[in-house]
Amino acid sequence: MVSLHFPFITFGILATVSAFVPTAPLQQQYVSAFPIRQVLPTQAPQPYEFGYESLDKMGTKQHRHESSDPTGAVKGSYGFVDPIGMYRRVEYVADVDGYRATIQSNEPGLTSNGPASAAFVVEVPPPAAVAQGLAYLTPQVNAKFAF
Repeated sequence: MVSLHFPFITFGILATVSAFVPTAPLQQQYVSAFPIRQVLPTQAPQPYEFGYESLDKMGTKQHRHESSDPTGAVKGSYGFVDPIGMYRRVEYVADVDGYRATIQSNEPGLTSNGPASAAFVVEVPPPAAVAQGLAYLTPQVNAKFAF
């Protein structure tokens, strides 16, 4: 009686051996001059709009608003106002010309030197912020240090 497994074993050995035998020298194999590239379908930008405003328990107000148009351009603003009147408002645009921002603030120590293509509008800080900053410069005569 002849076993039916013999042809399968023979085929398996021949397939394994032929997989490791090169069919042509490596120098003669065809290599495409053009790289293969996969093109994936993309979706057109979808317009959107969102925003929020919040007030924390310390009295700081924060906000953010942003919108996009069908070309993918984005416009928005974000910022805060603290209880003593110090604020920062950033208005921005991101489109084919890049990211551009305008910062309006009255924070002490801020200068309008325009780094990173941002325009600064610096205003005088509120008196409470200045007084708070000057308090740190007052020497502590009766300070106790623990060593």
